[in-house]
Amino acid sequence: MKLRFHIFKVRLILILALAVALAGCSTTRSADNAQNGMPPIIPSGTEVVQGNELDQVLGSELSENSRPELPLNIEVIPKEDQTRLGPFYSLLPELAWSPDGRYLAIFGEKNGYGLWLWDRHTKATRRLVQLLDRSGERLTSLTFFGWSQDGHSLFYAVDGIQSEGQLLGKNGVLVRQLGLDGQERAVAWLPGEGAFIRSWLFNPQNNRLLLHRGQDLWMVDTAQRRSKKVKSNLPVWDGLFWVALSPTGEKAVYPEPESDKHRLIIVDINTGRETLVGNVNEYSFYPVWSPNGEKLAFLSASFGGQGYDFQIGEDGPLPPATKILVVTKEGQLLAEHIPQNQEKAGAPVWSADSRQLAFLSAAVSSTKDGFSEVKWRRLLLATSAHELQDWGSVSGDWITIGGFTPDNKAVLLYIYEAGGGVTAVLQGPTKRAATLAQGAVDEQPIWWHGYLILPHLAENSGDYLDTQLYLHDLKHGSRLLTSGPGWKSGVQVSDRYMAYTSADNQKYPYPLTVVIQPLPG
Repeated sequence: MKLRFHIFKVRLILILALAVALAGCSTTRSADNAQNGMPPIIPSGTEVVQGNELDQVLGSELSENSRPELPLNIEVIPKEDQTRLGPFYSLLPELAWSPDGRYLAIFGEKNGYGLWLWDRHTKATRRLVQLLDRSGERLTSLTFFGWSQDGHSLFYAVDGIQSEGQLLGKNGVLVRQLGLDGQERAVAWLPGEGAFIRSWLFNPQNNRLLLHRGQDLWMVDTAQRRSKKVKSNLPVWDGLFWVALSPTGEKAVYPEPESDKHRLIIVDINTGRETLVGNVNEYSFYPVWSPNGEKLAFLSASFGGQGYDFQIGEDGPLPPATKILVVTKEGQLLAEHIPQNQEKAGAPVWSADSRQLAFLSAAVSSTKDGFSEVKWRRLLLATSAHELQDWGSVSGDWITIGGFTPDNKAVLLYIYEAGGGVTAVLQGPTKRAATLAQGAVDEQPIWWHGYLILPHLAENSGDYLDTQLYLHDLKHGSRLLTSGPGWKSGVQVSDRYMAYTSADNQKYPYPLTVVIQPLPG
């Protein structure tokens, strides 16, 4: 556990150096039922706003217009082998390639929040959006959702106190669609109090956008310009209450609001029907949706004489727990996975095809100081038939699962090192771990043509927190992709190009640079 805190401390220093802090009850339901398979909860009616009603609310000047050309405000440095854009400040840029790989959208902050667009064919850069917070108290922000399925437009929202037109001074979320031709229209107006969007999910395949803001859960049909408040009066719990949205946008799950009840509630976004899942007298937490949105896995802790079977963290229960439960999206119980030898079950991770579930088993003991100590023991795999396979022992003071390999035949493990960084290993049904990299950083893994792109801590970097990006595979070893100082993160890949952010924590006001470069042939 100490190793994990060390990595967290390093990241915290980086975040404090680079970021400026942004400012950002009970549900009505039927009586309890004894076990899974209980009848669904039917909430009260939902609110629906149509596109034509939206135009009436906003006025014609906000419903559709063409933005004038905006000043770029950043420097673009093209080179033969890469393009550098920046500097950005405060907010780590978010990067998103268009579906065809021609454009890179960049959401960042320089002279206000903004969206920039880089064209791979022409190497030209445009600024598409500039949002200045006129509240004086950082009460307005911009949230970037991503590309439309056809790649012809981008979706974003002005979140917080509005500063234009009919909505001047009002609090809420204005969702907007911006075409590459500069034409823009309002998609939805979602009024309500709250300190910015807490979580969201945009699925361009079905044009569905889900937003959890304040105490409200909203659904937006971005194609039909229809919005619906799915749920209101959700609790806040000092910021600890959260909603897990399914990848398809059809379902969401959240904890029971009552403090003495600890199951989960699945809500159907289309109908508003709610279903309780989890066992009575157990504590259900850490829900993880399968990529296809058809199944939900979560940890379940049994109740003992001195409380529930988990470790208590600053923000709630921490894995591991007694067991892992798997249910359908409708709440039907599929499996309970309990490790052998009285070991506990760690945080589950789904394969990309949603057929397999990997997790770690752990032994929990008490130290001389009376604290609980977690020791990870084995890598376990639940098959599509819900059979439990043993993929071998694991070793390390703290371990996390980075995910499955692209072929779903092995799992990437991050084993934390005492001096900082992690050892990245692959482990599969052969029960033998193969080391990919040492001194790496536990970023979300990026796979490209069977290779893994990972940042490594630079040698002898001291307090500079420099990293370099490497390309890894078991057959050919590692290959250096980058050079120069900076903490490199947020890698996004499209075809033969890679984009990432390089952060400089040594020179105030700590500039951030977006780098785009081709990948090796």
